[in-house]
Amino acid sequence: MSQAAPQGLDRRLVTILAIVFAQLLGASMILPVLTLYATNQLGMPKETAPLLQAAFFIAQFIAGPYLGRWSDRYGRVPILLISQIGTVISYLMIAFSPSIAMLFASRILDGITGGNIIVAQAYIIDITPREKRTQAIGLIFAVFGVGFIIGPSLGGALAAIIGQQGVFLAAAIVTLIPTIMTQFTLNETLTAEERIANRASAPLSFKAMLSNATVLNVLLITALGSFGLGVVQSTLAFYGQDILFAGKDEGTVNLGVGLLLGAVGLGQTLTQTLLLRRLLRRYGEAPLVLGGTRRCGISCWPCRSRWPCSAKTPCRGWPSSVP
Repeated sequence: MSQAAPQGLDRRLVTILAIVFAQLLGASMILPVLTLYATNQLGMPKETAPLLQAAFFIAQFIAGPYLGRWSDRYGRVPILLISQIGTVISYLMIAFSPSIAMLFASRILDGITGGNIIVAQAYIIDITPREKRTQAIGLIFAVFGVGFIIGPSLGGALAAIIGQQGVFLAAAIVTLIPTIMTQFTLNETLTAEERIANRASAPLSFKAMLSNATVLNVLLITALGSFGLGVVQSTLAFYGQDILFAGKDEGTVNLGVGLLLGAVGLGQTLTQTLLLRRLLRRYGEAPLVLGGTRRCGISCWPCRSRWPCSAKTPCRGWPSSVP
């Protein structure tokens, strides 16, 4: 397994972070408009529209461990390419979807192939010395935050200008860029011998994970945090349409929801760039994770005015950015 260069910033790290940024930019562009597109354009009931996000996460939950295992056995770059291509196709399916069934199929496809961040984290771990891995993984979350600032805001603005369908086409184009970068600029980190050895090794079983208290606690905290984030992502557009921006036109609702989600990314970016290193030195990793999870729950408490929500949403980002 190759290691980072002893001095300077590793070119591979810069490349993978650029790929992650472009990937997350495309993914976050569709967040303000997906559920509204399903209800307003395809006639999907509001009660069932959040199931689109659920379908994505269920598919990702099932496929994620396999993608991670296959990246160990066949290399990071091929699996990353497959996941990126699947995402591009899924956005095109949404843009030209004639039915709700096609919409669900697109989210399931994106979930199945959506192991971009999993493989990117593995790639960064491969090239980073152990003592610097927390900071390196933190860079992924910082890039995530920047993408989450720009993506929803850009998606909401594009929806107001060119319509919701145009947002999905733009997201497909944006996601195609890191796919090309992966193919032509990213070097494989696992040697042929390491891949062969990984194929021969037995995979970590679900029972083994449950028997490890540390792994189980990490998985539980991650699951609870992801649950809360998923609820916010799948319902915020309706909350904005019916409560925060009630009576406004569709373009204003799309833009407002996009800016609110962008504020989450702002909080996350500020945490990674200004606070994380100091907080790690002062409190350590475990207390920081627990404290961040608690504050995530507090920040999700509902409000009926757009101005308190505007103040709270950056606070939603900083605890969720703790790696």
